[in-house]
Parts: sequence; structure tokens; C-alpha cells
Amino acid sequence: MLLFDHYPKAAGTTIRTWLLENFTDASVVFNIDDLAPGFTSGDFRSLPRHERHRLKLVMGHDAGGLRKEMQEGTVCVTVIREPIGRLLSFYHYAKQTPLMGNLHVDANYMDVTSYAVKHGLTHALGKYYGSVDQVQAKYEIVGDSADLPEFCKRVQDRISLPVGFTGERLNTTPHPQAASSELQNLCKSDVDFYQELMGRVVNA
Repeated sequence: MLLFDHYPKAAGTTIRTWLLENFTDASVVFNIDDLAPGFTSGDFRSLPRHERHRLKLVMGHDAGGLRKEMQEGTVCVTVIREPIGRLLSFYHYAKQTPLMGNLHVDANYMDVTSYAVKHGLTHALGKYYGSVDQVQAKYEIVGDSADLPEFCKRVQDRISLPVGFTGERLNTTPHPQAASSELQNLCKSDVDFYQELMGRVVNA
């Protein structure tokens, strides 16, 4: 089984599309959507053990929290993104997406720094993953959204997927503005987290 933990605004739509090109039988895929009845994390946990173990691909936001529910031998993977670029992308995506509710409303009347502070986006990596050590303990493969071909090749080699990654990126959000020095300072812990983790991945 493959478990893909989709960290928001880190090329997850691109990766999920690629994975579905490899897992074409919808009956063996569980695509987590905590806004869709029948497809929430809770719904996955409530599946009988034999049904969970029949699945080949589980993916979605916060999917890493389901690691203990997986059968033995599950390969757990995730992709992270340089934190400031990710924050700016999240902000501009929220501006364009009314379905994001208050996140959308706030993005349209707050500057990016105020928005990031209010919604906890300046320490998003630590909030989502915990610590660098926890990332390494939980995931067999950690990728960087700046190098998706390398990540996808590692996944493909690990579980023998038939379809390679073409390099096409989906759902990208332009963010022409540069981060202020204030925002860079606020994001320092996330930047340090990212740099340490990527350093470990490269040197592993």
C-alpha cells in the first residue's frame, strides 16, 4: 500500500493526479476529503480491517495521521515546499477560492504578513509535521516540491509503478510579490526546519 500525505500547497494536486494514473482501479483508492461524507479520515478508520487492507492507495491532507491504521509494509510518503514560497502561494490561492470560507475572506482584506500570523502560517511545517525527527521516523520518502521528478522516480522505483511522471504541474498559483524582511523573520523556524530536513534527505 502507498500512503501519500498531501501537505497543502506543496504540489499535491500534481502528485495525486500522477498517482491516479498508476492506480486506475477506483475500488482500491481511498481519497481523503474531510468535507465529503464517506471519504473522511474517520470514515477510513471505521472501515473493517479487511477493507482497509484491500486498498492500494490512500491519500489526502493529514493522511500521515492514519499511519497506524495501515497494513504492515505500507510506504508512507510526503512532499514539502520551501516555506515562504508556500505561504505566498497559499495566501494567493485563498484569495481566489471562495470555498475556503474565512481563509478566503481574510485574504481579501488583510496583507500577507497579518494573514500569515493570524492563521499560523509562519510555523506551518512544525505544526503539520511536528519535528524533523518525526518526519524521518514516519515517512519512507520525503520529497521537495522544487524537484518533483526526483521524488516521483523514488516512489516509482520503490513500489514499481508503471507510469512515470511527465513533469507537468497542475493547480499552480502565481505569487509575484517578494516576502518582506518581517515575513522572512517570522518564518525563520520553518525555513530552518525545511533546510535541516532537506539536508538530511540529500545526505541520507
